[in-house]
Amino acid sequence: MRRKTEFEKNMSKILYMQLAFEDYCDNTGNELELYIKINEKTKQLREQKNQLDENTKIKISLDILEQYEDLLNTVGKEKFIFYKDGSIEYKWEDN
Repeated sequence: MRRKTEFEKNMSKILYMQLAFEDYCDNTGNELELYIKINEKTKQLREQKNQLDENTKIKISLDILEQYEDLLNTVGKEKFIFYKDGSIEYKWEDN
């Protein structure tokens, strides 16, 4: 079985973050400007990944993860569940 590359691992983390923040936005109705920007950057990376060298892909994916970390700090990490496998989940609140 082939091991995931660093870029593939980063993209998995990005997907977990994207889904968790999608749930956050759906639950709260908040439209986070930084989340919208991150999604656009992620979309561009996914579209261009075959034209980019491995180091560039890793650099961009790490930048996206850093922006997600900033977003987590802004929204509050206590609103999310973090799992050992690297996945993350939003704690839904009853409105």
